[in-house]
Amino acid sequence: MIHAKHGRLPFANVTAKTLAISLSDDPYGTIPAIERLLGYFTASTTTHLRIEPKDIGEAEVGHFAFFRSPYQATLWPIALSWLQSGELVPGTPGRRVSRS
Repeated sequence: MIHAKHGRLPFANVTAKTLAISLSDDPYGTIPAIERLLGYFTASTTTHLRIEPKDIGEAEVGHFAFFRSPYQATLWPIALSWLQSGELVPGTPGRRVSRS
C-alpha cells in the first residue's frame, strides 16, 4: 500500500484512461518501474508506450530530455494527442502495452 505524507495516494480512484511513456535508455523510468506505477491505477485503462530512441531517429534520449525543446516535434505531439483525445494517433512510435 502506498502512503503519501498526508494520507493515502488515490491512484485507485482514477478512472480516466492513463498513458505512461517510457524511453528504453531511461535509467529511472524502467519497464518494471512504469509497470509497477501503472499497477496502482486499478480502475483505469492504462497504456504503456515504450519508445526506443531509434524509434524517433535518436541515439539516446534519457530521463529528462522528453521535456527539452529538441523533442518538440517528435515526443511532445504524442502527449498532446493523448491529452486532447485520449488516443495515440496511427504511426505513433514505440510499442504499446495496454490493459483494462
